[in-house]
Amino acid sequence: MGGVIAADVATYYGTNLIRGVVLMGSFPHRNMHPEVATQWVLDFIPKLLDPDLAKFGPTAKEFAESCVAFGDKLDQGTKYSWMGAVSGQNPDVRVWSIPHTQDETALMKAKSNLPYLVLHGTMDKHVDGPRLKAYMKKNFGNFVFRLWKDVGHASFWDAPNDANKEIIAFAKRLSKVNIPPFFSSHKRCLTVHRVGLSSATRLMVRSSLLVLVAPATLRQVRKQTIIRYHAE
Repeated sequence: MGGVIAADVATYYGTNLIRGVVLMGSFPHRNMHPEVATQWVLDFIPKLLDPDLAKFGPTAKEFAESCVAFGDKLDQGTKYSWMGAVSGQNPDVRVWSIPHTQDETALMKAKSNLPYLVLHGTMDKHVDGPRLKAYMKKNFGNFVFRLWKDVGHASFWDAPNDANKEIIAFAKRLSKVNIPPFFSSHKRCLTVHRVGLSSATRLMVRSSLLVLVAPATLRQVRKQTIIRYHAE
């Protein structure tokens, strides 16, 4: 649930911490999920909520394949690594995380000015792109929306070059310093080569969340250890 974490950051630390947010197949906060969820994912959620690990193997496989436009063509190494990632989550955490709610009040107070970059695919089985775009247009005043053909839920995987290009441009636009090229596509996943910007900002990537943070507030966050960013 990477993208919705911005709502929690806003609630507990304020929106001044956030320079901008990137949503990749995601949406601003958890409570709006019914408005943008596809029928496929609504039908699939009960399988994710089943705590019986003995039944979870087929569910994990189906989930991994659903994240890309053409799941039957997903290479075995990636498929099994994604299956392992979701299967390794404690069942109690998994069962809690999907239906839990958030307080989006602080985030929505900044909805007119907080910059969003929304990267989406026409073949996303989890989130309905047109409905998400309509929601963003109605509720947010500063966003860029990209909808790519033949791209699924994981746009960074199906369209790595386009996704990287958009994220770099977004970061440069929001940064007060000249950001050097530190993104590359490694096994079609984003990798951060250099996150130690010298002065005004730090670039952080976690799943579908990107935040540019001033050093002072970054130190505060690190002390609280609420956010861990490692992209690979």
